[in-house]
Order: sequence, then C-alpha cells, then structure tokens
Amino acid sequence: MRRVLFLLSILFLPSIVLASTPNDPDYSEQWYLDQIQAPAAWEITTGSHNVIVAVLDAGTDLDHPDLESNLWQNSGEIADNDKDDDHNGYIDDVSGWDFVDNDNDSSPNDGSSADVDAVSHGTLIAGLVGAVGDNRKGVAGVNWDVTVMPIRMLNEDGAGSSTEAIDAVEYAVAMGADVINLSFAGDSDDSRLRDAIRDAYRAGVVIVAAMGNENQDTDRRPVYPACYFSATEDWVIGVGSTDSDDFRSVFSNYGGDCLDLSAPGEDIYGLAFEEPSDGFNDDYLGGWSGTSMSSPLVAGAAALLLSAYSDLTPEDITNVLKLSVDPINVINN
Repeated sequence: MRRVLFLLSILFLPSIVLASTPNDPDYSEQWYLDQIQAPAAWEITTGSHNVIVAVLDAGTDLDHPDLESNLWQNSGEIADNDKDDDHNGYIDDVSGWDFVDNDNDSSPNDGSSADVDAVSHGTLIAGLVGAVGDNRKGVAGVNWDVTVMPIRMLNEDGAGSSTEAIDAVEYAVAMGADVINLSFAGDSDDSRLRDAIRDAYRAGVVIVAAMGNENQDTDRRPVYPACYFSATEDWVIGVGSTDSDDFRSVFSNYGGDCLDLSAPGEDIYGLAFEEPSDGFNDDYLGGWSGTSMSSPLVAGAAALLLSAYSDLTPEDITNVLKLSVDPINVINN
C-alpha cells in the first residue's frame, strides 16, 4: 500500500470549503495543485512570510520575478561590506550561502559545462514550494506567501557530498528554517549527516526528502537522507512520486520503512533559471519528473500547516499529513 498526498482540506474546522483559484496565467499547467486539493486549502491559508522553508539544492534564481519577493533575506547582515555582521561564520550571506564554492552567491553555476537540468533544478523546487501566487505572473506555489531560504549544496552537475549537505542543514537550522526540503537521494550512509538530520528534527525543523528514482525497495536498499530514522523517531518525511491517476510512478522508490507518503511527480510545470546571455532563455519549463518534484509539494504542505498552526511539532506535521492522504493500492512495477 502506498499513499498519495491529499492536502489539508479535511483537517480544518469549516465543514464546507470553497476552492480558491489564483490569477496566475499558467496555473492551468499546474495540474498537480488541483490533485493535492491546494485550492481548498488556500481558502484557509495561502501561507505566511513568517514560515521559512530552506531549499538545499543546486542554486536558486535570485532574480526570478515570480519568486524574488518570497526569497529569504538575512536581516542581520549588511550586503557587500565584507564583514560577518551577524557573527554566524559567513560573510555577506544576505541571500543564503553556496557550500559548493564557499561564497555568498546561492544562485546556480550556469557555465558552459553545467548540466542544463541541474541549473534550473533548485529554482523549480523553490517555486513549487513558494512561487508568488495570485500576482498575475506565471505560476503559483503551494504557498503564495512564504519565505524561501536558498542554499546551494549541489554542484552544476547536480551532485554533492555529505559534507556539503551537513553544512547546509546546520546553516538552515541556525538561520531559523522551519522546514528543510532535500530533493536528492544517495546510497551512502554518513553518520555525521545522520546526526545533523536528527539534531535538526529535535530542534523543531520539519525535514522532507525525496525517495529517489531507481524503482527500488528501500527496505532492502536504503537511500539517504530519506531513510534516516530511529526506533522511536521518524526524522524525515520520505516522499515518493505518483502520476496524474494517483498511481505510483514507475521510477519511484518505495518501501515501508522510509516512505511516508507520495505526491505528484510527473509532467511538472514550474519555474526555471533564466539567463539569456548564457543560453537559458525560459523562465518557466514543463516536463519535469522525479521524486525531487514530489518532495517540495509536501514541504510546501508542511509550510501551509505551520502558517495556520504555528505550534505544530515535526511529529505533529508528519502525523497530520499522513492522516490527510488518500490510501491507494498499487502494483509495484
């Protein structure tokens, strides 16, 4: 038995809820938002800038017109003065940090050797969580209003090390993230990353991670960070992918120990990194598939919950989301 995310609407007090539709012109391309019943949830809340979602990925387009006003700014730092004003160990980290190149530019590396998909990956993820909604531009995120903290820890090929992941998780926690999205998976179990994930969870941060795309049973071949948990605590919400008919995507990993729920992850349309001078001409792209796309939909749902009920713990969030899903039977391909 697998689960598909069925978002929030059954959890709120009103017994009758009217669906809310944003005026974003490409909303019709976002079939997945109707699939998770986002419009019904938006009648209760469209999000809050008080909720911070850290996107740990390959970099985010910091100038995207459909995201810019929802991006995190470090109020304790003065831009471009070459000082660590807030004494957190990072100089001029006004817009997050790049743990790949160890600098304050959390945008992607879009050089000639960069992987085209990796360049836009982080921007897509950030937009799924929190593209500005109802602004007559492009698309809407699960949250119309939220604060997205951009952190680069994957390189221009979409690869990264556990060291960079650890530093990124610790930075996100230290800088006040409420939710951390991890749209990556690997088979290497690093005890230091495990400890960082555990500590983040115990600090009150909701951690959401992609299950990976190898069509494998993670009870037999675990993937990380989705499979980090203890006998008494589930530190990570592991997210698999479903298609438009709510069946498990053929590529999605599965397994009772690590998979908590699933969300749409095929033919996803959203934000893209735009830099025409380097050949990146589109600010929106479609056709994305993978559990990387499913994870931020769940991270976004967690942020919506926190915008309405700020006292919920990570355990509460996990339980609420699990109680909000539609259980479905699927045949593993």
